[in-house]
Amino acid sequence: MDNHTLSQWVGNVVSAGAIITSFLGVLPVLGAIIAIVWYAIQIRESKTYQDWRAGRRQRKLAHLRAQVLLLEASLRLEPPTSTLPPTVDPDA
Repeated sequence: MDNHTLSQWVGNVVSAGAIITSFLGVLPVLGAIIAIVWYAIQIRESKTYQDWRAGRRQRKLAHLRAQVLLLEASLRLEPPTSTLPPTVDPDA
């Protein structure tokens, strides 16, 4: 949280105020919805979330690479099959 700008701090304070006052019935629900969207954007842009997503992506790629290696190995073990159509003897 060292790199927060003034606009982010103001947005956080206003959002929190909007949520609290909507629960108290002072502001309409629209203010709370806007605040929740603001917090969702802040969470998605946070370094913690970005690191979590990157780690998850790396684990998924490692799993897919392992599956590819298993499929390639199983293809090497199977005997080759001919996909050519049967030849027709023109003299017959």
